[in-house]
Amino acid sequence: MTSRQHGSTFVLGAVLTGLFVAMALVALVWTPYDPTALAIAAKLQPPSSQHWFGTDQLGRDVLSMIMAGAKASVGVAALSVLIGFAAGVPAGLAAAARPGFLDEIVMRANDVLFAFPALLSAILLAAAFGPGAVDAIVAIGLFNVPVFARVTRAAALALWVRDFSAAARVAGKGALAISWEHILPNARVLLAVQVTIQMSVGVTAEAGLAYLGLGVQPPTPSWGRMLGDAQTLTALAPTLAVFPGLAVALFVLGLNLLGAALKPRRER
Repeated sequence: MTSRQHGSTFVLGAVLTGLFVAMALVALVWTPYDPTALAIAAKLQPPSSQHWFGTDQLGRDVLSMIMAGAKASVGVAALSVLIGFAAGVPAGLAAAARPGFLDEIVMRANDVLFAFPALLSAILLAAAFGPGAVDAIVAIGLFNVPVFARVTRAAALALWVRDFSAAARVAGKGALAISWEHILPNARVLLAVQVTIQMSVGVTAEAGLAYLGLGVQPPTPSWGRMLGDAQTLTALAPTLAVFPGLAVALFVLGLNLLGAALKPRRER
């Protein structure tokens, strides 16, 4: 990838990602209409100057629902990535710093978490506590933990054999200090790339869980539930599925482009 292509990829990814993050932030304080207000008399209107994206089967403004749905998607994805990062990165660093017994425990624990994908975890949590945004965050977050742990461990093992790690050991630094002061800073680019990847996974997972009724619950708007509601109205209002589908696709595209631009060139 040339530097010009790299630059354009980064700009496009940053613009798309920034657009949806900004939309989510704006939705915290303002939307064109109340996204939960019902107006049956105005149901299934096509896009117009009054309702740019039209209205749904209950007369709600689709643009306002897309904006409010961005808030839900960004929030769930970001919090689930935070859970995975906060638990997975220290586990990966510890496994690389102490090969042997500790490494084996961490990796086997990761295998156990990998055996419960986000959808299965969400179903189990919904059965125990009822469906909701918290269940989606926890389910996706638990799935992210072994991902970050494995990426961190792989990067750290490669860095532990570098000269700067050997010099730090000769200087008398312990494994914890070396991991914090030398290993983690040198792994930050790979971790940043993984954050963008897991954010995109979180967006699609949140939409999928909401589509199945296991994520954000009514009346809070969600892109996945908008898609689910639109599937029975395709003949009457085809745009109902277009706009939330485009929102998911463009947000994920932006995150993936951003990750591709951040990836070290030798790995492209």
